Amino acid sequence: ILSTWTKERKERSKDLLFIDETRQAELGKLPLVARALKTVCANCKKESTEKGKFFSSCGFCRASYYCSGECQKAHWNSSHKVVCVALKKTL
Repeated sequence: ILSTWTKERKERSKDLLFIDETRQAELGKLPLVARALKTVCANCKKESTEKGKFFSSCGFCRASYYCSGECQKAHWNSSHKVVCVALKKTL
């Protein structure tokens, strides 16, 4: 889910992300992506059926979760690469 960085969200993110003001300014260049659920695949939206079982996270940013390697590769090629690399550079 994409949104924008409002002043309130930027202020809240200072506490959540523990980042300095220089990096805080860089956040405006990135799309705001809702925190991924550990039980929902970022690519196919499949939900984990086992209670307490989480999907594997992206090894680079750890912000997206996938039900399989195939879904991770598909999501990386379709859209995640840009956001993932930018997020990692900023944080």
